[in-house]
Amino acid sequence: MYPVRRRDALKLAAASALGACSRARHPGDFGDGRVRGPTEEGASVEAEVTPPASAFTLAFGSCSRAHLPQPLWSDVRALAPDAWAWIGDIVYADTDDVARTRRLYAEQAARSEYAALVAQTRVVGIWDDHDFGRNDAGSEYPSRVESQAALLDFLGEPPGSPRRAQLGAYTSYVFGEGERQVKLIMLDGRYHRDAPGARGDTLGEAQWAWLENELRTTRARLNLVTSGYQVLPLDHSNEKWGNFPAARARLLELIASSHAPGVVLLSGDRHFAELSCLSGGAARYPLFELTSSGLTHAYENADEPNRYRVGSLYPHRNFGRVHVDWLDETVTIEARARGGAVVIGHTLRLASLAT
Repeated sequence: MYPVRRRDALKLAAASALGACSRARHPGDFGDGRVRGPTEEGASVEAEVTPPASAFTLAFGSCSRAHLPQPLWSDVRALAPDAWAWIGDIVYADTDDVARTRRLYAEQAARSEYAALVAQTRVVGIWDDHDFGRNDAGSEYPSRVESQAALLDFLGEPPGSPRRAQLGAYTSYVFGEGERQVKLIMLDGRYHRDAPGARGDTLGEAQWAWLENELRTTRARLNLVTSGYQVLPLDHSNEKWGNFPAARARLLELIASSHAPGVVLLSGDRHFAELSCLSGGAARYPLFELTSSGLTHAYENADEPNRYRVGSLYPHRNFGRVHVDWLDETVTIEARARGGAVVIGHTLRLASLAT
């Protein structure tokens, strides 16, 4: 764990980064998308979905308890997203008994508000710790094989999907075609994760090789990389890539050396929303991370430092939205509250995220 640093030092560090990281929010329209699912080699197979015209919208979120009120689904549906992405903690199983995990998935699937979203749009997802099996768990979790099957069943993964044969739930999707592609890369930070430490790993070598291929061969102008727990923030003592400094450095170097354009990080876990930005690192453009959590409960008294934060955190229930306007050549990343209100929002020109 890392100690919280003094706020005056954090403000000084943040001030030097925010110039390149600050942008104004810009609302956009919505569109349709074509999606491609994973293959064994990490490439993609086209599915029959309408290609995008002028825009693309992804909605996402994390941290949902099946028995609690779920008031945000109508707001998600109102945005008519091209896809919904679970970023982790779909349910809170916290057990070695995967039968319990399956019961909670079934309870979530039966919620009428969520079922309406499933009927409306494509749903994809990845786990974090509470749906994986245990709080803060990694490769030591004894029921990970059975838990992976339960997750994929909940998501409706086809019987012949490579995700059912591989060790780990990581995957990628490509929405759109030609010059209007968005790639969604979903990292599994649980299945192969070591214990936290200076040399501890998060992904495992097979997943690292897969991720490198996904980034180096991408044809998308926007590449969204999801992680159940935060990548950029360093100053809190909870789960984060900063608890695995070598792995965090490796990820940031890979993003830079791959020359993949338009990489934006999406994360959950924290029970609040915030936007972070790393400027002046190895990448040739500012690296943004939008954290959105939670859907049913929140850390209402959240007040913690983050040297990379842009603006303020939002300590109430929320969901995330990424909107690409291909005509304006912009991408908007934002968190929304009940009623659809934008509580965090930034817009970037796609050209500013080019290598």
